[in-house]
Amino acid sequence: MEEAPYRLKHLDGFFAYQRIATINPAKITAYVVNRQKDGAANATINRELETLGKMLKLAYENNKLMRLPIIHKLAANPPRQGFFEPDQFDAVRRLLRPDHQLAVSIAHAF
Repeated sequence: MEEAPYRLKHLDGFFAYQRIATINPAKITAYVVNRQKDGAANATINRELETLGKMLKLAYENNKLMRLPIIHKLAANPPRQGFFEPDQFDAVRRLLRPDHQLAVSIAHAF
């Protein structure tokens, strides 16, 4: 996973040197508040909490943790909408001047 180092960086920065058994809902809430103060979006924090949850589950499954803490997700913005389907993009592009068609095609490729 390419995002793992980024997610783990924030989790490790907050939970470093804590015994796994001491990670409870209050500490998880403190982590969330800390990340929100850093300006992280709720969706980003949710992905980090998912990573934390997976790590805790592995610890539980390997008898390193007696119980799993409850981790609540934050309300996140809905997925972005309004993207063109390929046929819609082509229909709009055809209405533009030729020089703009090229510019829009280049921008669309990235």
